[in-house]
Amino acid sequence: MTELHDPTRIPGVVGALQRAWEAQPNVAFPQLWAQLEARGVGFNSTDAELQRACADLLAEHPSSFAEFVVGSVSSSSLDATPLPSPRRVSSGDTGARGRGRSSSVVVECIVGETSAAPGGGGSAEQLLTLSAPHGDGAGWVLVRRAGLQPVVWRYARVVTCRAGGPVIIEDVAGNRHRLGLASRLSVQDFAMDAPELADELGQARRSSIGDRVYVVTCADGSIVEVDHGLRVYSPGRRDMARQSMKWARVARAAAGEPLVVVDAGGAAEELPVVEAVFRAE
Repeated sequence: MTELHDPTRIPGVVGALQRAWEAQPNVAFPQLWAQLEARGVGFNSTDAELQRACADLLAEHPSSFAEFVVGSVSSSSLDATPLPSPRRVSSGDTGARGRGRSSSVVVECIVGETSAAPGGGGSAEQLLTLSAPHGDGAGWVLVRRAGLQPVVWRYARVVTCRAGGPVIIEDVAGNRHRLGLASRLSVQDFAMDAPELADELGQARRSSIGDRVYVVTCADGSIVEVDHGLRVYSPGRRDMARQSMKWARVARAAAGEPLVVVDAGGAAEELPVVEAVFRAE
């Protein structure tokens, strides 16, 4: 005999799907469904399995920075308040299990009008990498946009950062920075400001760097960006000079010493003295 499924379950299932979609407002529904299919959702899936897949998707793409910090998909009203220190997340918690200082989040932002678009109008994408807050509630933010010098600075708090809304971050001097509209947040399984990043970069090879991106701040104010290419941004009297270099491996990236890179021919070149190493992706 066929049984009638409880109709009161429907709002909960639809709500889980809605929360997952609202965390990626620029994604069309068929694309969202493809993401769920990649997590095992199919024709014979149960409602509970669909809800778990939505929760897993939210753990990867949380709807807000506050949700990333707290590590719970139920968080909904923390954006406008000072963020708490990362708590210990038990294995039974829903969402980003075991986060804290060992993870970061990349925020894809849409920024205002740019002359780079045809006809001189349009929008550009800006990527933000944010660390989880430290014990004092502060953290690091790294701002990148194609063709421009990366910028890294300490934040005091994230005022608001929610998918589909503006990103406003307050620095340690009390200044507020509007950094565009967030289209998606993606949790990363690395700490962008981990002390061991200097050793990691110091052993990097171009052939095996994959999709990793490092940003090095230097004692003379220069910024070095390392991925499959290597770009050095050096401060001048009026503007920032950019130099692109070919590299095969990094020989040294220790703080307080020159950054040393080696090209495919084996020639080593010393770059400015390393102040700190960050990972952007």
